Amino acid sequence: MIGLSLTAIGQRTLDESLTIEKSLREALGIQFLELAVGVECPVWADYGERPLVLHDSCLRDERGRRRLDPLTRSTWETYRRFIEANDVLAVGVHAPPKRRCTLSEFEVAVQAMEQELGVPVSVEVMPDPGRWCSSEDTIVDTRLLVDVSHVLIWHGGDEVAAERSCRRLLETHCVGEIHLSHNDGKRDSHELIPPGRWFAQEVDRWAESMLVTFESLPFDYAAFERIDKQRTRWAHGLC
Repeated sequence: MIGLSLTAIGQRTLDESLTIEKSLREALGIQFLELAVGVECPVWADYGERPLVLHDSCLRDERGRRRLDPLTRSTWETYRRFIEANDVLAVGVHAPPKRRCTLSEFEVAVQAMEQELGVPVSVEVMPDPGRWCSSEDTIVDTRLLVDVSHVLIWHGGDEVAAERSCRRLLETHCVGEIHLSHNDGKRDSHELIPPGRWFAQEVDRWAESMLVTFESLPFDYAAFERIDKQRTRWAHGLC
């Protein structure tokens, strides 16, 4: 399945973001919406009939944004209740700092959280070397979320090496989700996806067996990108 992350169109109200997602469904083949940081996502909001994916600490209740931490069981309850009340396909979580746990302790925690939530949980590969899943040598032995731009940062912007690593992860690990975005290989800036990126030809094939999420928009849809990214481009005369 192909989806759109609120990160790609964020810094707007939820209603504005849902309207944009609906307008892009046919053009991008969108079949689900990923709730993510960048847009306020209250647990009581009406998300319509669209299938949802939850991404790391995205939900807000009357106490504010609710953290989701595989290592802290008390953080799971808000997400469990939301999943029971909505059509949620999966949950993606960030890998923790290595100082917080061993790799095996983290694997056990993810398995327990997946059982508690009742939906597949994927662990995101990270760009920060201080965290687990920040290189091919520190990957957790559970379902993965492969973020192609994070892998690009692993290789300092070398797209050939990044493609090689992504393909190797897909071949050798259980991958539940893939995030598509773009950056300069230095920081996770969520730039518009330029034409001709190596993964463009793979989207439909990947979508047959995984959740493929646009975490930033293709260049042709710049009018809908995150408001803060638009302002930056306007300031530099790129719009």
